[in-house]
Amino acid sequence: TMAYDARTLVWRQDLCWISSAGGQERGYVLFHCVSKDGFIRQMERSEWSQALLPMMHVRGGKIIAPHPRHTEKNWSPFVIGDDLYFTYSTKPHIVMHCDWERKSGLLKCEVVQNVTSYVHEAVPHLRGDIELRGSSTAVSLTKDSSDFVALGHVHSYAWKEHYKFFFYRFSGTGPPFRLTGFSPLFTLPLPAGSGHNGHYAHGLCLQSRDLLITYGVHDDTSWYVKVPANRIVSLFDGSNLGEAQSEPFFLLTQKEPKEFPTDLFGKDMYSNLLEMEGSLRKSGHSIAAQYSAFLQDLEVMSIQQYADEARKYRRLWLQAMSKVEQQEQQCADESSRAALSGGGACLSPLEAQRAEDDAKCASWAYFSLLIHENRVLGKLDRRPLEQTVENEPAQDDHGSYDFAGHESVSPAGGPGARDVDRPKLTEHSPSVDRDSRPGMSYDEALRRAMSGSLDGAVLEALRLEHMRAEREGPGSRTAQAKINLGVALMQHANSLNYEEAYKPLYQESEEVLSAAVELEPGNEVAKRNLAAVRRNRAERAQHAQQASRAPRRPCHGGSPVPAYS
Repeated sequence: TMAYDARTLVWRQDLCWISSAGGQERGYVLFHCVSKDGFIRQMERSEWSQALLPMMHVRGGKIIAPHPRHTEKNWSPFVIGDDLYFTYSTKPHIVMHCDWERKSGLLKCEVVQNVTSYVHEAVPHLRGDIELRGSSTAVSLTKDSSDFVALGHVHSYAWKEHYKFFFYRFSGTGPPFRLTGFSPLFTLPLPAGSGHNGHYAHGLCLQSRDLLITYGVHDDTSWYVKVPANRIVSLFDGSNLGEAQSEPFFLLTQKEPKEFPTDLFGKDMYSNLLEMEGSLRKSGHSIAAQYSAFLQDLEVMSIQQYADEARKYRRLWLQAMSKVEQQEQQCADESSRAALSGGGACLSPLEAQRAEDDAKCASWAYFSLLIHENRVLGKLDRRPLEQTVENEPAQDDHGSYDFAGHESVSPAGGPGARDVDRPKLTEHSPSVDRDSRPGMSYDEALRRAMSGSLDGAVLEALRLEHMRAEREGPGSRTAQAKINLGVALMQHANSLNYEEAYKPLYQESEEVLSAAVELEPGNEVAKRNLAAVRRNRAERAQHAQQASRAPRRPCHGGSPVPAYS
């Protein structure tokens, strides 16, 4: 699952960010850091190559916290000296102190304060059972001050804005911290034509005498607005706390909101993603080849397989980055020893370059999947998550198949697929009048399979007829249903290029054809097709193994980029 709602801060000279991850059933919080020098070098390297490159030397991951709730999010960080704190909740006022755990390398947090506060009761809209949630990093309004201010939000679908925001103020140089005020609720200015809802504030920083508030609109564009810091301070005056109505944001500032630039390397993000995918399609690198094969079968992928593929590339990306980082560390260690002893050498430059190419290709594949995410998620209302790939409609027809004869035909299938025998459609072929789904009877499904128009609906009808025939017990109808289903599964598998898509189809085909041979040992059509699916399955497995051993090539054929540093 990708991270979202990132909030940035500087802690111990590192650039850090906290973000949320997970889904509605289980959410958790992530924390990562990278050195400021390392981040700048990485940005310079990306600018030099005019391409998004994987971030290196990042530490962190899932935060270790006591007694996590069902869904964790909206923590608000603040820093005092070298100490990192999070405001976990303002109602009650819960604060955690966090530091790196040596053993796991993750951030570990402990509750250092849990007290009840009634300061918010002074604001009418914050009274009662309403849940007050965090939104931004807390900032000090003056240098070396123990007085902090942060953004929070409340949420209700009853409001046309959905979200309303408030500032809260607290003080202290260490626990216990004391809440000193809450502002009235307010809304943020929205760009023309964006509607009333879909905005969410997540950033806060002090810039000269202004407080800069950053927020997203419809999870699509990022905006910011500047507010005089003294105007924020005035919100906590007693006269404001008793206001019955939430205060429109235009009373806080007369400045118009501005949109953050969306271009990167002179192109918008979508164009950058398309360029990544184009480089992967042209590359001979093994990871790029796997990704290209996956895209060819994307239309028949289940959401579960799409998610598994994304996790695979993320895992490959992290493994390759870890290898590069280990090599750099060993190189640095050996260089230090060489300066003392006059010997030592870094690891092979070829191996280092291979790891860099692996990291780049895997990260690009992971990022490029964003292009297709909406297409895949659009299938949610049509299928359960666990549904198998063979129940998905294929986009194209792959070759022509003749079910009427026993002779072999040549499918236009994936690499390694061979000719297969097809069963003969006779008067004994099973036929039913009931539809397996609206508009798809078994006879129609069989006619479409014979004409080469095979898709998920056809396989679904053939499977349903197979189940009906099995309920009637052994007989010629059952054997014929198994043969027709087995051949259709093999035909569909032959047309697919993605290994994780065609492997289960071959396995299911072999199982039903083996059962057909057991029912009718003398049925030559069943035996020939069983031999064909076993041959196809073995030869495609051999082809995939050979492809995995092929020499790896760079992720794209452009100019070389500087080594990771």
